[in-house]
Amino acid sequence: MAAGQDDARSSKYLFAPLGLIVLHPFEVDGLKNERALAERPDRTRRVTDQPTAQDFSATWKLRDKVEVAALKAWQGSRAHVPCTVTYLTEGGEVVSVAELQAVCPRGYETTKLSTKDDAEEVTIKFNFTADDYNLIA
Repeated sequence: MAAGQDDARSSKYLFAPLGLIVLHPFEVDGLKNERALAERPDRTRRVTDQPTAQDFSATWKLRDKVEVAALKAWQGSRAHVPCTVTYLTEGGEVVSVAELQAVCPRGYETTKLSTKDDAEEVTIKFNFTADDYNLIA
């Protein structure tokens, strides 16, 4: 693929919990912007302006020890902080920026381990909770 190609296979992500650290996951999954529904007495539904809390995940290589340690420390602190996710092309150009409100890691899991796999390729997926997600640029 050519440098600067901006399809999903060559995108990069910067995950930045504001005031903490800039992190570099290789996969982010489950981000969505959704508003609550109100059930009305006439059996109709209306979208409210209330954001719906959500769960999403991001994956790192287990060998990225500094970032994994930072994530584990963040989880232990139970701090809910605003974050940004910056979507970059292969060439490092910003495609889009999103903000997340009140993000906190809930837990993590490693990939299936097998003796035939290279230990350097083991991944760790952190699951997060957030109050809201919005594309801002």
